[in-house]
Amino acid sequence: MRKAGFVIALGLLGATPLLAKHPEPADPFRCIAVNGGVLLEWSFVFIAPIEAYVILRDGEPLVKLPPDATSYFDGAVPAGTHAYALLAINWTGELLDLAKCEVVVEDSGLRCKVDGNKVYLEWGPILIDVLILKFRISRNGETIATVPTDQLSYVDTVFAVGGYRYAVHAVTSPDSELLVGTCGVTVTCFGLKTEVAGLTVYLAWDPSPIVSPVRLIYIVTRDDELVAKAERTEYKDAVPGPGTYLYQVYEDFGTTRNVPIRLVGACLVEVPGPIPGPQDLVCAIDPIDPVPLDPVPLDPATVEAGDPGAIDSDGDGIVDSTIPVVVIALKWMNPIRYDKIVILRNDIVIATLEGPAEGYRDRVRAGGTFHYLVIGILSNRRSEPAECKVEVPPTLVPPPQDLTCRVIDVIDLEPVDPTDPQPIGGGVDAIPVPVVILRWWNPIRYAKLVVLRDGTELARLAGDATGYRDVNPPSGLHVYGVYGIVDDGRRSRAVTCEVEVGPRPVPPVENLQCLVTQPTAANARASVILVWENAAAYDKILVIRDGVVIFEDTGELRKYLDIGVPPGVHVYCIVAVLDGRRSTPTCCQVVIEGPPARNLLYFTPGAIEPVPVDLGVPPPIPEPIPPLPGNRITCLANNPDPVHGWSFGVGNDPQFIVPRDANIRGTATQAFHGGRGPDFLHIDLLDDGRGVVMAVVIDVGASPVDPPETLPPGRGHRLLNIVYAAGPHGVPGEAYPVRYTNTLGSPPVQVLFVVKGFEVVPATLPGWVSLPGPRFLRGDSNGDGHADLSDAKHTLDWLFLGGKKPGCMEAANANGSAQVNIADPIYLLQFLFSGGPAPPFPFPFCALAPAPLTCEDPGICILPVLEG
Repeated sequence: MRKAGFVIALGLLGATPLLAKHPEPADPFRCIAVNGGVLLEWSFVFIAPIEAYVILRDGEPLVKLPPDATSYFDGAVPAGTHAYALLAINWTGELLDLAKCEVVVEDSGLRCKVDGNKVYLEWGPILIDVLILKFRISRNGETIATVPTDQLSYVDTVFAVGGYRYAVHAVTSPDSELLVGTCGVTVTCFGLKTEVAGLTVYLAWDPSPIVSPVRLIYIVTRDDELVAKAERTEYKDAVPGPGTYLYQVYEDFGTTRNVPIRLVGACLVEVPGPIPGPQDLVCAIDPIDPVPLDPVPLDPATVEAGDPGAIDSDGDGIVDSTIPVVVIALKWMNPIRYDKIVILRNDIVIATLEGPAEGYRDRVRAGGTFHYLVIGILSNRRSEPAECKVEVPPTLVPPPQDLTCRVIDVIDLEPVDPTDPQPIGGGVDAIPVPVVILRWWNPIRYAKLVVLRDGTELARLAGDATGYRDVNPPSGLHVYGVYGIVDDGRRSRAVTCEVEVGPRPVPPVENLQCLVTQPTAANARASVILVWENAAAYDKILVIRDGVVIFEDTGELRKYLDIGVPPGVHVYCIVAVLDGRRSTPTCCQVVIEGPPARNLLYFTPGAIEPVPVDLGVPPPIPEPIPPLPGNRITCLANNPDPVHGWSFGVGNDPQFIVPRDANIRGTATQAFHGGRGPDFLHIDLLDDGRGVVMAVVIDVGASPVDPPETLPPGRGHRLLNIVYAAGPHGVPGEAYPVRYTNTLGSPPVQVLFVVKGFEVVPATLPGWVSLPGPRFLRGDSNGDGHADLSDAKHTLDWLFLGGKKPGCMEAANANGSAQVNIADPIYLLQFLFSGGPAPPFPFPFCALAPAPLTCEDPGICILPVLEG
């Protein structure tokens, strides 16, 4: 099978060659006509090995070259235009296209024609004004004949199949000659007639012209091995499988000589069909290793440099024993002769052997299940794999290997590893989000893997995982660790890596309030007063109304008065700027009394969607839940005219939030036709999680006597309820944008109202969805509902005396940094007794907040008492 381009096969870099950036010159493959032939030159660099190059001329295979070849001269090229293709063979035997070129070859002056094993050469006329003494004819660089100047042809007889290159030189003196021309031919069959049916090859040849009193025997060989002695001039051979076979037939007159007397004919015969795989594969642990290896510990933490076998597998300072090397012996039978054998262990190529090989010894570290595949390669085809499994009992548990950490930006458009998060693509007020990418490989099959950040468990993964993404970690230097756990509960030591995460996004302003003074008879203009608190020393503050910046001032601004606001729904947002970077907007929504002045689609503020409970179990005692933020929003509409129908899409970033449900319960949409709903209703949650689309036709069967029902003019009509769940990187307590869009669905659903039979495109305002998160009190390490001296002691006991781990690590993180350490109890003690700063939000009361350090059990959560 031939593939264009390059791919990663099953994620194994060593499986399929990947083309790296080639050096100068810019054209990595060149074809040049030279002396009646074509010189091919190439310059490619691969980041994974290849087995060989293959060159095609005019679609036919020309030659197979080793992987270190960089050029080839095709000296047997007939005149005309020829197309060359350079391909590479990977370990699976697949041909991968690299490059193509075309070249025009002028008449070389020598013409060649093949008939069986006879090659007819013709040249001339000679148009040079030089005395020619004779013509010298060479085959594959060796002189085979000289002919007089009046002879312009020659017939050569060859006795083997293969390619031949001929050249004719005009000898002008004993020491000089001129090239007349070159040509090349390929002899594939002579003296034999062949026919293939399935796996049967029929051979026939002419009787011997030699008359002898001795009985004549014909010797038949396949690939230089004797397959038959026949008295008749025909033979039927059954081959073991598809492939290309070389047949040769000789005459033997029964003399005492050990070699046949005369070659009758030879043919290359192609037998098509699938290639059979290796047979009777067995693999087993070999207790005896004939070539013992020096003890090389898999764990790099050696205890003493003088003792390479002494290692500390779990980092506790106690010397363990050397991890032994176990030999697994593989044996099989080859039904046909392969070009090579490829062996894979757990989907990774570990060896490429010569075609006749029927065994292999593999060395592995003790502990794990090893799945082997043995594949035969013939030409550019691969056989079905033979499979076997071996379980090696574990001793010490080796840790994951070659752990690396790096930071990327999820909205950075620079290409990244195909398995890394892809760019979000903007969105509503998208900001850069740092992501730490961890990569490693597993020396054994674990039951599970554990990822740590700064000593705290971050995630538990499946045992075959080889990577993890930590989305939006705190800024600063972090130490990540990974360790494996086997089926019996034993764990390896943790391998670690360090990475520096840049500054987090600019913190948004807090506690934004929007107050409205409605218009009166004395004052026909409404005003909006905005008041907020700055969470940092900003450089600049931007005030935005309905997506447009209406005011800009220094970073000390904390209030703004907007005068003369028209009737309708307006969304105000405050954006802080620091060092050229913008914060996420902090927004509020206001309603100015009066008829709607325009068609508008917008959203309600988010509300918490309650999680369904088992009706057979008494529900828990309800506790106050703040209305904001929330994972449930409603699509709202303002319309100054009656609306007959509408359509829109609501988009989101599925990395962070995914629509879980969309319904019309309690909406104006449901109220049409006495509660039956509209005549046509389409709601679709897209499979890729990118959003929801809605289309409505209120009244399909209207008539002059039965006027159609419409959405009457008004403000705040409820059209659709949407409930969101967390995406793969959604953080509880964080807010994420949603927006109306024309890009969802196939074909895309347009954002529009239908008014009097015409399309009206409404204005749109974005909305925000927050994921329900834990409610906890910053500094409350022991979960008793108060931040006091006992919490500092609880954290110190856990850190240094083996005490109980805090149920809410984010609560124990008293200073709000990237980790819990000795600084947190000191920070809390300074606040309690030395006038130090208070713990960051949520404090002094329990509240809903992001918990990047996890918060499984926040304990007692005391909410503030609201008076009145």
